[in-house]
Amino acid sequence: KDYYAEEAKQSIPNCMGQLGNKALQEFNLKHYSTALQLYKRLIWMDGILNISDSTYKEDVKMCAFSADKAGNTAEAVVFYQKTMDLKYDDSYPYRLLSALYLKQNDSAKAWDCIEKGRVAYPDDDQLIISETNYFISRHDFEKAENNLKLSISKVEAKPTKDSGQLSSLYVNLGQIYDHKANPKDEKGLDL
Repeated sequence: KDYYAEEAKQSIPNCMGQLGNKALQEFNLKHYSTALQLYKRLIWMDGILNISDSTYKEDVKMCAFSADKAGNTAEAVVFYQKTMDLKYDDSYPYRLLSALYLKQNDSAKAWDCIEKGRVAYPDDDQLIISETNYFISRHDFEKAENNLKLSISKVEAKPTKDSGQLSSLYVNLGQIYDHKANPKDEKGLDL
């Protein structure tokens, strides 16, 4: 901030490389709280240097992952939202943030994330599955069935089919048919 500010700014990128390596190492060792603090420091340093490129996006993403794995839901929400705002080229922040909201029993916010994700990534298999799971949790089996059929058609259309994913989708579709054929009340008793 004072006399040696410009000299210090020239050394910050070297520090950031070391700090990034340490943060990733801590994350890989499952020391998520420590990794979170280190990634937050990296984001702070990105700000000093006005960095807003893919490195910054990656630091924000890793902050979100670290907070989530550390059980720090409040910070995970903040960083997943920030990742969404940065338009990271992946659907994961929508999926993971909606899962966090569902854990907090906030289905309105969870649905909002899924909806926004489906608009941004309409063909993303994982988001379709998240949306399907949401429909199942709401006992909206008709919409869940439609999504599963869509997912199955997408997987079957791929040149290299993932047989594990495909069989899982068919099992879930079978469960939807079972729910529709054998409805239950709130207590889980057959109607």
